[in-house]
Amino acid sequence: MVSNNRTQAYAAVEVLASLLAVGAMAAVFLNYVGAHLAFFGDQVVIDEEEVRYYWIGVAVLSLSVLTTLVAANLRGAKRSFLWHIPVALVAVGVALLFSVTRAGPVEPEQPTQPAPSQAPAGRACHSGGDSSECPGG
Repeated sequence: MVSNNRTQAYAAVEVLASLLAVGAMAAVFLNYVGAHLAFFGDQVVIDEEEVRYYWIGVAVLSLSVLTTLVAANLRGAKRSFLWHIPVALVAVGVALLFSVTRAGPVEPEQPTQPAPSQAPAGRACHSGGDSSECPGG
């Protein structure tokens, strides 16, 4: 059985790592917003620094989530361990949804072009002739 002092130490590490994980999730999200924010029709351009901040945030997030799982396991807290599993899945979702992995301009989605209108079926009309021969003028 783990001593009471060790259990308290693992619990403290678990709480601190949990707070760090929440902060890292917020940092990854804010980095994404900052990287994609542009005003007045400016093109979004992602800097190398924003890519580096993303990877630092993901590293801190991964280590803090792993630390919470290990600390909960070492202190024998099954409920706490089971709680940290969905939190780890949320962390993976945050890392994937708010990824900033490539520097450079972000290309907006191209609007779909409408199909070119086709001339009505029938004879082709050319200028210089009698307008009564051409439907529509």
